[in-house]
Amino acid sequence: MSRTAATIWVLMALVPVAVVSGCGDPQGDRVAPVATDPGSQSGLAGLPAIPRSGGGAPRITFLLPNPPRVQPLIWKEAAQLDAAKKNVIFTVRTAGEGESMAELVRRVGREGTTALIVVVDDAEALGPAIAEARNRGIHVVTILEQVTADGEPVPVVVRGDYARAAEELVEAAAADATTLGKSAEGPALVIATEEFPEADRRAEALFEALTRAGIETIGEGPRTVSGGQYDIGEAVLETLKSRPELAMVLTGDDTSFLGATIERSELPEGTGLTVAGYLVDPESFDIVDQSFASAAAFADDRGLGILAFRNAMSLARGEAVPDRTVVPMPVRRAPGPPAYGRLRFDLNPQDAPLEGFAPTDRGQDEG
Repeated sequence: MSRTAATIWVLMALVPVAVVSGCGDPQGDRVAPVATDPGSQSGLAGLPAIPRSGGGAPRITFLLPNPPRVQPLIWKEAAQLDAAKKNVIFTVRTAGEGESMAELVRRVGREGTTALIVVVDDAEALGPAIAEARNRGIHVVTILEQVTADGEPVPVVVRGDYARAAEELVEAAAADATTLGKSAEGPALVIATEEFPEADRRAEALFEALTRAGIETIGEGPRTVSGGQYDIGEAVLETLKSRPELAMVLTGDDTSFLGATIERSELPEGTGLTVAGYLVDPESFDIVDQSFASAAAFADDRGLGILAFRNAMSLARGEAVPDRTVVPMPVRRAPGPPAYGRLRFDLNPQDAPLEGFAPTDRGQDEG
């Protein structure tokens, strides 16, 4: 098994789930599912629950492109898990080989369902297909990209603002750099793992935030590395040898965050650098809580699937939902100045431990 956080994330997110009708708990009414709790790591803990169905169980159908990519599978699995707790029939349909999402919408629309959750491939082509589904009385929610059908926007769930989170991460890293005797004006290295989904987009947001803040950057853009956390760590050390004034490392994914932080924790006091970046694995926030990293933004893909499902359920019950629902991307700051010493962090108990790193007992998972 690979010892990268990317692998851990995918394995956690793609656990098989048997989907049947759930037994709805008696719950109260709710408002449109817009997450507003910035203190929650996932931003979803404070969402109002969906009330029990008063009549027959609605059917929610999640449509996947072919071949299904990693992230849409994560959205689907998250929606499945949420649906399993409700009085709902949740089905998944995957486009046939060479079949577009518009063609799949039309096919499933003819077969019948209460609501559709659609992963957008071609917004322009999907518009007429979704309009046909709506004319059949089928509600539709899209993910990431908004579609217009019959001149009206189709409700969409989008991820939080990478740029806003990047500004907070850069601010945290620059502030902590001065406590290490480095300059808040850089230089800074932006690094990401090639294989990690959307790591390049997050890294680009960080690079642009550094540029806007007037902080010197190393290279003309983010550096991408193929491999795992050891490869990232080696790249950080190589940069530090050639540029000992390196003040901060900004990371676009879990693997680069962990690799950079592990190397930072090994540096002698007075020669350190700060680390901040995006995470999709909530367990990695332990590093921030221990002050081995300055800050991290929670870019949780599961929220897209959960909120898309909850919006589809609201529509199925005749409730209004916003045209655009944003999955929050909260940023967590370290509680103290950058910590020194050997970082104790168990990336995956099933993997061989990192050299010199003892696994910690995490106990029972929350939630």
